[in-house]
Amino acid sequence: MTPGAGFIYTYLLDEWNRICFIYHFEKIEAKMFLFNRVQYTYPDESRQFHQFQATSIESVSFRVDGYMKRKLNDKTKPTTEEWEYRNVDISENWEPVPEFGEWADLGKYRG
Repeated sequence: MTPGAGFIYTYLLDEWNRICFIYHFEKIEAKMFLFNRVQYTYPDESRQFHQFQATSIESVSFRVDGYMKRKLNDKTKPTTEEWEYRNVDISENWEPVPEFGEWADLGKYRG
């Protein structure tokens, strides 16, 4: 990460190289904050699928004030469900700004 960079996207892939999670961190002062987590669920087949072929997409957005919004797009249903939460413990959303090559904390599972 360069000194001027203000965000990091982390992609977690499974054994079939399918994108399963995307984490969006933004720099706030001297730390990185996880603002958004997207999870892709695919058909139960052992092969590669593209993101648009996911059977469900769950997006969870966070704010530093403890607000959280969860959206679930289950493609077997005609609507997208949404939930909102307040006073969420977001302490696990903070990570130190990594030195170049030290990405492990930004890539850990945050299901």
